[in-house]
Amino acid sequence: MKARWLLGIIMLCSVLSAATCDDPIEIACLGNSITESGYPAELQAILDSEETQAYDVTPYSEWGAGILRIQEIAQTIPDTVEYVVVLAGYNDCMWNPPSMVIARYESLFNYLRGRGFVIILVEHYDWAGYVDYPGPECSAAVNDWLYNQMHLYPSAVRAVVDLSSMGDGVNLLPAYDSGDGLHPNDDGDYKLAREIKDQGI
Repeated sequence: MKARWLLGIIMLCSVLSAATCDDPIEIACLGNSITESGYPAELQAILDSEETQAYDVTPYSEWGAGILRIQEIAQTIPDTVEYVVVLAGYNDCMWNPPSMVIARYESLFNYLRGRGFVIILVEHYDWAGYVDYPGPECSAAVNDWLYNQMHLYPSAVRAVVDLSSMGDGVNLLPAYDSGDGLHPNDDGDYKLAREIKDQGI
């Protein structure tokens, strides 16, 4: 009787373990128009084709969103999500000094960290090619802050994704540029997704 009971427990644990392994790992892509442009779909396709583990990639983004709005959007991310990819701050850098942008980013970061997500931070483009974008100085300051968070909170930050291969140090490379110097085209969306997958997941 005891042996049958133990066998039943073992079989139940095996079933539960298999079910857990088959559940997709959920990834939330949090951001603005760059996220809206399409890299989450490319990331889903890459993971589907290269990984045996199932993944479910969902964008949580809005055109024109600054960090304060992105933090509101973040509140809609369910607790079942494991990874949150954060690409934010471009709209903030257009109108605000670096110190204010970093303060907003810190609030968002602390919110995500407090919820226990594994965070993948994506560098700002360091390039000046975007029309009326005064942000290279701001982007450099934000990127320094992002890397500092990875060193301070290694258990919370999986990676800071380096995007230097997408530009020439001044501009987004033409091969990846939709035409405005900031938003990626289809190849740029794929390249962005590839860098996130290779460096962060």
